[in-house]
Amino acid sequence: MNKNFNAATYWQERHQKTDLSTVGYIGLGLPFNYWMYRVREKVFNRAVLLEKINFNQVKVLDVGSGSGFYIKEWQNLGVKNITASDFSSNALKQIKKTFHNIKTLKLDITAPAPNNLGKFDIISAFDILYHIIDDKKYHQALKNTHKLLKPKGIFIFSGNLPSKTRRARHQVSRSQKTIFSLLDKSRFEIRQIRPIFFLMNAPVCSQNYFFRVYWFILVNSLIRFNFLGYIFGPLFYPLELFLALTCRTGPSTKIVICQRKN
Repeated sequence: MNKNFNAATYWQERHQKTDLSTVGYIGLGLPFNYWMYRVREKVFNRAVLLEKINFNQVKVLDVGSGSGFYIKEWQNLGVKNITASDFSSNALKQIKKTFHNIKTLKLDITAPAPNNLGKFDIISAFDILYHIIDDKKYHQALKNTHKLLKPKGIFIFSGNLPSKTRRARHQVSRSQKTIFSLLDKSRFEIRQIRPIFFLMNAPVCSQNYFFRVYWFILVNSLIRFNFLGYIFGPLFYPLELFLALTCRTGPSTKIVICQRKN
């Protein structure tokens, strides 16, 4: 664990900007991140619709709402009772400007959960859990989620699930074995695991040399020339969707859907 890393300061500074390149893959630019989020949208909708949820009746808590991308997705599905949360005041200010009739909550999901929040039918936490670098806080986040869910409530999150844990300054890709064990200890049952990315995100679950070289070249090209996202994004998008919707696993980020055990 990087003891010099201050998560609150880091995210407060990142949320000074409000576009998708801030909450997405930093450095790749807005054009490429736009297409990455289009892939996320399609995979999210397909996975959630398979759960046959009565969206008009559910109460949703979105953790680490950031720019509010998944708030909009829940609204598009027909959810009316949504609480957006983040521990960055900058993020919450932007959400209040964008979504006028929505509840907002300053929440650190890694701290002991307050007792006055009520219970939710669904809790979503996208692109946030692997930014919890402290292992004890990660486990606490899962226990808090269980506490805030109603019986048989649904927990939806994204993770990388590599075979071995990989640590960076502000991100920890915990191994699939570790995450499955912590979900079980936190009393969750896994219902779905579906790949999100193949070509458009870091291949953290792959040891393939050529795949890693490809990603190195792509990232460095996009960092130097953000405008290439206008070319690579729409070029990769249909192939990425085809792979995400036909393959059972992949080399990068997955969407995981769990159910709370009583």
